[in-house]
Parts: sequence; structure tokens; C-alpha cells
Amino acid sequence: RLIRSFSRDLDLPADFEVILNEKQITEDVVDLLMNQLGAPGAEDVSEWMYTYAKANLAEGNSWNFRKQLIEFSAILSQEKNTEKIQQLLQLELTNGNYKRLIEDRNTILTEFLVDAKKVHDDFFGLDLNHGTIAGKGTTVNNFVKLNVEKEFPKGASNSDGLFSESFLKLMEDGSKLNIPSSLKQEVIELNDRYMRDLASYNLIELYRKNLERFRIMKKTTLNDRILCHHVQVSAASAP
Repeated sequence: RLIRSFSRDLDLPADFEVILNEKQITEDVVDLLMNQLGAPGAEDVSEWMYTYAKANLAEGNSWNFRKQLIEFSAILSQEKNTEKIQQLLQLELTNGNYKRLIEDRNTILTEFLVDAKKVHDDFFGLDLNHGTIAGKGTTVNNFVKLNVEKEFPKGASNSDGLFSESFLKLMEDGSKLNIPSSLKQEVIELNDRYMRDLASYNLIELYRKNLERFRIMKKTTLNDRILCHHVQVSAASAP
């Protein structure tokens, strides 16, 4: 509407069309942003891009992160990511917050693994014949996988939880599996905890992995200028 109101000043035909090429606009924004490196008044952006380039090298990635910024911009524009992006927007993007994110992530994982190991040890501390218990190898393997380090145990293949629905039903049925009811309750609570903690862990990882990218994209003031500068106008002559 704004461009149409200036169509006469721009010498455009009355039936012109405005076409927004989102991919091209994004690439142009990133290119103009990267051209600010070292420019007067762009010290913060330059420092963040320098830090991000060093982090990429440390992780074995290319220092040239143009492609990563473009891909991250595409993530920001996807409707399914709206809630997470709003959380990112509300986060004060400082180095102190980055360290706290790392600490929170490690705490979530460490505390979960401690509780998972306890459930593992409680089961294998029982005097059971693993070949005759309900579920047999499946039951045993569900407890075996709880003894892991440095990462969450592998979840069930057919659900979002740590354990399958059939295994959880076995825990809820007191007559089929001869283990203490307190251990069964621990299994059920651990499954709920897994879904909650893993979601929190993944959200923190989203923050951590994209913090430098997001600081760069959030800091720039080029968006309004680029939309004005890179709107593509295609004029079609009337037949």
C-alpha cells in the first residue's frame, strides 16, 4: 500500500505487482550486516561476530558463518518456532546469561542422571531371575539403559517418554512384575521427569547454540532499511 501510494513518483504502471523474495531479502540483510564488520559505531556487532567465528572454529566448523546466519533467519521466520523465538527475544543476551545457560543445562542433565542411576541400581540390587520376570529381556533392558553418563538415556521409539506405554502399564499392574511398588513408582516418575527435563534441556540448547547468531541478528538495525531497499517490484505492461 505504501509503495502504491508513491507509484506515480516512482513512474510505475498502475497494474504493477510487489513481490517479496524472502530468501533474497534474508541474504541481503546478512550481507549488509557482515559488511559492518569493523565499521565505526558497529563495535558490538563486530565483537559478537568475531566471538561467533572463534566459537565456530573451536567446534570444527567454518569461521565463515554467512550460511549459518541465513539458515537461522529462516528458523526465525517459521511459525512453528514462534513460542521459542519469543523466549529468545525476552532473554537478555549477555555473556553472563550464556554461562548461566550452560550451568542450567548441566544441572538438569546431572540431576536426572543421578536419579536414573538410582533406579537402575535399585532394580539390579533385587534378587530376581531376569529370565523369568514379566517382560524378560525388554524389562531388563529398560533398566540397563538408565546407567549412562554425559547424555540422556535413549527414549522409547514409539513415544516421547523414556519408556514405552506397554512398559509403563507393566509398572502400573502390581500383579505381573514382582518388584517393590516404590520402585515401580520411581519408574513412572522418572518417565514424567524425562519428558519435562529433556524439553527444558533442548530449549536451553537452542539458546546456547544460537545465542551468538541471535545477538547478531537482534542487534542489527538493518531490517527496516533492507525492506525498503530490497522490495522487488515487477511491472507488467497492460495488454
